[in-house]
Amino acid sequence: MPHDDSDSLTLPSRPHLAATVRTKATVRVLGWGGLIAVVLIAGTFFLTRERGRLSVEVVAVRRGAIVSTATSIATGTIESEREVQAAFQTAGVVAEVLASEGDKVTRGQILARLDDREARATYEVARANLAAATAEHARAVASRRVRETTSVTEQAAAEAEAGRATADLGRAKRLSEEGIASRQDLDRAEAESRAAEAGAEAARARGLDREIAGLDVTAAAARVDHARAALDAARVTLDRCTLLAPFDAVVTARHVQVGQTVAPVILATTPLFSLVDRSALYVRASFDETDAGRLRQGLAARLSLDAFPGHALEGSVSEVAPVVSTARLESRSVSVKIRFTGDTPGIIPGMSADAEVIFETKESVLLAPSDALMERGEQRSLYIADGGYARRIAVTTGLSNWDATEIVSGVAEGDLVIVSLDVPGLREDSAVRVAATRSWP
Repeated sequence: MPHDDSDSLTLPSRPHLAATVRTKATVRVLGWGGLIAVVLIAGTFFLTRERGRLSVEVVAVRRGAIVSTATSIATGTIESEREVQAAFQTAGVVAEVLASEGDKVTRGQILARLDDREARATYEVARANLAAATAEHARAVASRRVRETTSVTEQAAAEAEAGRATADLGRAKRLSEEGIASRQDLDRAEAESRAAEAGAEAARARGLDREIAGLDVTAAAARVDHARAALDAARVTLDRCTLLAPFDAVVTARHVQVGQTVAPVILATTPLFSLVDRSALYVRASFDETDAGRLRQGLAARLSLDAFPGHALEGSVSEVAPVVSTARLESRSVSVKIRFTGDTPGIIPGMSADAEVIFETKESVLLAPSDALMERGEQRSLYIADGGYARRIAVTTGLSNWDATEIVSGVAEGDLVIVSLDVPGLREDSAVRVAATRSWP
């Protein structure tokens, strides 16, 4: 078939348009390449700069409460104000054991008994002897009373009769001298006078019976005292056959069985029961001598026991040793007794405990971690991460404890305190970057 030119379309040649397209493409290529180059250069600079920065850990300064404390320098030991080794005070054979290890006992509760038949018989004899001596004393008192009454009456009558006879004799003598009375009357009067005087003397002699009766009463009273003392001794011996709890306590050990013979030599070396008063527990702890001037009775304390991790108990300082211990010259210490002020369930003597004594508390103050502080003489300072650099800031401090220190001036709330002071090369104006933020109470 022949080619028909009318079916063909021929475009005119446009060389300038092609050149324009090629120029724009080149510009676009050069623009993206330049941008990429700039980014690469900036990234390289940034990475190079970041690689030169020190990675640090920071804590934000915040407001909160702070407690000034002193912490024991060694683990303390829980003890009891009352801890005794109970045993019989007399020898014998154990007849009953009424308490076991772990039992709670009250004051006066019976722990054990000895065979007390002999001691009880001795006691009954002593009681009968006292009754007899008391009756004898009563009889002596009654006899003295009768003798006193009788002798006084008889002596009075005899004295009166002697006086009357003496008066009659005097009248008889006057009448005889005047020749009125006969010699016979005078003799009779003299005889009556002598008889009356003899009667008075006899009555006076019988008055000594009162003294004898009094001596009898004294002797009888002495026998009563002796019998009563014997009864008291017998009662003590009998009572010693029963072992009682001296106070409310827990039996921590028992070393006695029924039928066991206890003797003085055994009692001296092996107690039968160990008793502990768990209501009077305390911690004996040692504090550094630098705290000796601030430690005093009545200060509040916190006690942490290994047996109860994460659970602090309240206490109060009850005693501070008056001297600093020099047992270890490199770490002189003060011994402190801290009583528990609340319930102590599950706590027993011998457990270990760490103690913290509270000196003072402040609310809503600026706080920074204590381990971030640096000291040079009297000057204290902190490193602050500020704008990518470490700034050393002088600060004034207040209360302090192991975790936190009150910041009175120098930094503001929210400032980032560098706590990783062991980072090599850290100094004023060091380039830093925050690698971690520590959480703290």
